[in-house]
Amino acid sequence: MPRKLRKVQKSFKPRWIILTLPVSFATVFLFTSLILFGVLNKLDDIQEIYSLTLGITGLLYTLIYFFLIHPYPIRFTRWKWLIAVFNAIALSLFDYFLPAELKTVTNALIILTTIVSVIEFDTWPTFIFLAITFIIHQLDTDHRFEIPIILADIGPYLLAVVILEIVASLQTTNRQYVKRLEVINNLARSIASSLETAEVIKLIHSAVQQTLNADIYQIALLDEDHFDISLFQDEGDFYTNQTSPVEGSLSGWIIRNKQSLLIHDLPNAKLDYAVLGQDKNTLSWMGAPIYNEENIIGVIAVASHQKNSFEVLDLELLENLAQQASTTLHNARHHAEVEAQTHLDSLTGVCTHGYFLEMLQLEADRAVQGKTALSLIMLDIDYFKQYNDSFGHLVGDQVLTTLITAIHGHIKNSDYIGRWGGEEFAILLPNASGSQANLVAERISETINKLTVVDREGRKITLPTISQGIAMFPDEADEIFKLIDIADQRLYVAKERGRNQIEPNASHWERLKT
Repeated sequence: MPRKLRKVQKSFKPRWIILTLPVSFATVFLFTSLILFGVLNKLDDIQEIYSLTLGITGLLYTLIYFFLIHPYPIRFTRWKWLIAVFNAIALSLFDYFLPAELKTVTNALIILTTIVSVIEFDTWPTFIFLAITFIIHQLDTDHRFEIPIILADIGPYLLAVVILEIVASLQTTNRQYVKRLEVINNLARSIASSLETAEVIKLIHSAVQQTLNADIYQIALLDEDHFDISLFQDEGDFYTNQTSPVEGSLSGWIIRNKQSLLIHDLPNAKLDYAVLGQDKNTLSWMGAPIYNEENIIGVIAVASHQKNSFEVLDLELLENLAQQASTTLHNARHHAEVEAQTHLDSLTGVCTHGYFLEMLQLEADRAVQGKTALSLIMLDIDYFKQYNDSFGHLVGDQVLTTLITAIHGHIKNSDYIGRWGGEEFAILLPNASGSQANLVAERISETINKLTVVDREGRKITLPTISQGIAMFPDEADEIFKLIDIADQRLYVAKERGRNQIEPNASHWERLKT
């Protein structure tokens, strides 16, 4: 900043200027009147001298206002009521001395002052200015408080009020537009470096809430034939871990048609849709697609329990927010996939030893909090080294991948498989008792006994058998390493009993219940 400008701003004292404006106005008026009275003695009518004096004083006040008040409107916010009253008194005084044939000048000044006031100091100070000006004018007239005179005089004020409302409306629209641009820019800056999907979703939700007044906010990411509802809020209530089918939903319409959707009156829109959240009528709905290059990866939507809650400008804002989010969400997803790959075994695609331990501890903590059980199965392929020596490592790798496929067929998506060693695996079953784990182990064993693999010559080779050991948390162990030791010991008991066994048998879990 230039030194001269810095010095002016530092010495600028808005309170001093505001308090001295009336005094300055009166002083200038007095001295100008005396000068004109002496110099322009050719004017016989003293009222003409006062009128000219007032005009010059008004010009000086306008210059003061333009150079000292207008450049710093924020500094004068607390004085806006005083300025409104002062402007009303000054304009009324000017009107008093103005010749009758020039009274229309006052009307023009009223409208001009109204425009300046509403731009500088907002609506209510301007209403105060108009009210005081009108009251003083009615007190000054010879036909005070006579209805015809009041109706004739009220015309300029009505016009001023109309202009006030128009300018105020334009200002409100402009402020909303500027605010929305700021929200979009802030969102772009804040999510640019974010690689966590949950954080990006949170930032988008915050941006939408700041700019759109709605009852329901939804961010849904596409996953094949359904949506994973990353965020769903209905009147302050949050719904987590929600899924929704693509078909039969308004978001699905956006996916199929690859365009945004704005519905003012949802019940009469004649569209098939599913509603999540509270049991209330959703009457307005608006959604925009989140693109990744040419593909849609999700939908941002808002809804209201009132009709006609959203406009085209709101939809444009939602589209801008979706556009800002698209690249970041794609990067976050890609980062999550890469991050997940670091936790997976390269051959079988199951959890690595270290990551499986992390998940086991996490699920154990959840089990303690929820007072539920979890079970652990330790599984080992019988005589796997001899199998590799006989048929080769390529067939051995086929055995491992086929085994994992078979295990996945008997567990839930919320369960975990970890590679414990070369041919040893661990299966984590949250919310499962020992007897339930025993059933899973039996089904896996039965499936493996029926499967075959094919070698390079096309010959079918029967898979080797498996041995399994089971332990349950917290009934048999109160921390994860004790749980692992118990399951591991039982695995070796199963091997010593002749392999292709499950230890303990089903009767053990029945006795444990009692």
